[in-house]
Order: sequence, then structure tokens, then C-alpha cells
Amino acid sequence: METAIPALIVIALLLLTSVTLAEQILESHEAAAESWLEMEERELERSRTDVSIVGAYAPWVNQVVVVVRNEGQTKLADFEEWDVILRTDSTAEWYEYGEWTEEIDETLEAGILNPGEQMTVTVSATVGSNNLVVLTTPNGISASQVFTH
Repeated sequence: METAIPALIVIALLLLTSVTLAEQILESHEAAAESWLEMEERELERSRTDVSIVGAYAPWVNQVVVVVRNEGQTKLADFEEWDVILRTDSTAEWYEYGEWTEEIDETLEAGILNPGEQMTVTVSATVGSNNLVVLTTPNGISASQVFTH
């Protein structure tokens, strides 16, 4: 009898610990499953996104015009989150939204680059003799084009 009460206490503590551990394991598996689903959704969106540069040229020494076409199945917007990088001869520079503008050849929705639509990106930048322009969407899909002045 002297050992029965301590044995019950030890068993109760073991059960309580087991239940707590099981709950923590289930919560961590749930969090991992949610993260996995979010990653799959991002990858699906990326797989459905494709942009191409139809043409790039410098009409003046301080301006670059890039024609971009949405070749994918995803609507593209949030242009302030796009990256525009211009490499001229030996230097490369990133241009934030405002240093470049977009004009979409609209057929469906205003302010959205729908599949099949084209937009013209105009960058205020000094070009060199050998240039490379790179545009990247918010979900990481990019297109590049080499052009000369």
C-alpha cells in the first residue's frame, strides 16, 4: 500500500506527459501540412506564370522601352513589386517602381496584365552600347533581353 500511491502518481504524470507530447506532435504536423499546402499553391502559381520580352530598345540615350507579353495563364499586377534591372556595359542597376512606368494594351481589365496582353515598360536610364534588361514578377518569374543602342 505504501508504494501504490506513489505508483499512481507516477502513472498519472506519465499519462499527462504522453498526452501533452502527443498534442504538441499533432500541432507541429498540422503546421507543417499547412506550410506544405502554401508552398504547393505558390509553385502552382509560378508554373502557370510566364512572361516574355517581345522587344527592347533605347529610343534615346536616357530611356529604355521594353515590350512585355504575358505568355502564362496567371493575371499579373502589383507592378510596384516587380523588379526591373538594367545592365549597361559594365554596370547593373535596379530600378524601383516610379523610375519606370507601365502602359498595358488593355483588352479585359484595367491595370492588370491578363494572359495574352502586352505592356510597354519605359525606364528612365542611361544606356550603353551593350545592354541587358531583366524583368521579374512578384512570384519570381523573369524574362531578359539583350539590346544595343
